Amino acid sequence: LLMTPNHIAAELNLSAGAVFGKGCNLYRQLEQLPGVEEKEHYILQAFGKLTEYIRLHKPSKTMELYQLMLGYVAEHYQEDLSLNDISYQLQLSPSYLSSVFKEYHHSTFLEYVNQYRVAKAKPLLLNSQEPVSAIAQRVGCANVNTFIRIFKKEEGVTPGQFRSRS
Repeated sequence: LLMTPNHIAAELNLSAGAVFGKGCNLYRQLEQLPGVEEKEHYILQAFGKLTEYIRLHKPSKTMELYQLMLGYVAEHYQEDLSLNDISYQLQLSPSYLSSVFKEYHHSTFLEYVNQYRVAKAKPLLLNSQEPVSAIAQRVGCANVNTFIRIFKKEEGVTPGQFRSRS
């Protein structure tokens, strides 16, 4: 029974030392206890410590939503992407998701999407001879002029200038 808290901690990638105390050996301490009642109490305490640690270190619901949004961008940045798309998928209002995103990223969702697209475009510009318009399409910008404007805002130079100076 005592193996269960250790297995749970290991499955959650938690350090047993962080949960139960540095240098703590649950098995050795259990063996040293004299009676069944003391051992039962000790095992219950181990479960209690693990439960409390998980409760205190579990990401909040808003953090989980933020991470879902980041993942969604990573998967769909090449598509026409908006906060409405994610809100539809998660069945939450766009304004709520916008406030969650700003809480953790300190920028708007669209600013993040643009930054992400520029980051994805930079290696393409440096490592290929594809036209800027094709790269814009590959990173989800249907309009090359919009892509150039976004790129210049993020990098201070146009995509063509970025490519030629590197």
